[in-house]
Amino acid sequence: MGDNFNQYEWFRKQRLSEAVSMDALDRLEGLANIRDLKLMKDSLRMVTAEWMQEGFEKEDIKDYISYLIDNI
Repeated sequence: MGDNFNQYEWFRKQRLSEAVSMDALDRLEGLANIRDLKLMKDSLRMVTAEWMQEGFEKEDIKDYISYLIDNI
């Protein structure tokens, strides 16, 4: 995922557009502090890449991140 990452296209490809509308995505991003959101995306990109290099599956990583969110 480089600088050209298109979140809307990614969501469509993952079939999440049915669960999360584009309006909801726009609203979520519009309410977030831009610098905080960029930091979160960059951090997720880095740790996800590291975990995948260590052999973790993307689904396991998603489950772990969901677990973290659920426990906030």
